Amino acid sequence: MDSSYVAMALVASVAGLFLAAYFARRVTAAPPGNDRMVELMAAIREGAMAFLRRQYTVLGVFVPIVATLMFAIPEYRLLGS
Repeated sequence: MDSSYVAMALVASVAGLFLAAYFARRVTAAPPGNDRMVELMAAIREGAMAFLRRQYTVLGVFVPIVATLMFAIPEYRLLGS
């Protein structure tokens, strides 16, 4: 692989991290808004956290089952080589 591609990928990834940090700093520095906006923000956060909790619960069961099946069935291991 050409080393210039690797260098460009590294530069792009570092630039992306700096840009994400800049945007995060701007968003957290902004005022939260009026009382209604704060109330909506809390409701959205509660719903998002409930969604993530459910997703992680499902993935916590699904991923080990699939991983076990992939390592238990020899054909899966042969397809990867």
